[in-house]
Amino acid sequence: MTVNFLAGVFLPVSNLERSVDFYTKELGLRCRGIERWGESRAATLFTHPDKDDYGMLCLEETAGKIVPAPKPFFNLNVSGVEALHKSLHNRFIRVSDLEVWDSPWNTHMMFDVYDPDGHPINLIEW
Repeated sequence: MTVNFLAGVFLPVSNLERSVDFYTKELGLRCRGIERWGESRAATLFTHPDKDDYGMLCLEETAGKIVPAPKPFFNLNVSGVEALHKSLHNRFIRVSDLEVWDSPWNTHMMFDVYDPDGHPINLIEW
């Protein structure tokens, strides 16, 4: 067996439409649509503008209490991270401070943004 790529990340959300709105309008992901997953509703979002097998984030509406993780489970590589940080902050969307750090491979610039349920999502540029 060979792993080809990470196929998707799954997040529970309390209000599917509100979360889809956040991820599409604020972060620029593309939503394929809302569908039924057994007893729940879900939406699949993509990071690539026209490929449905690239950068998949699945949001599943749940009636239970949402407990966000204390730190991000994943990050999204973005362009223009400084401008995005400023734009989100100016629109009163919760973000962490912008951080810059070096590794042996890259210079990284990143921050966390918090979705409507409080999930931290790391946005990073290198």
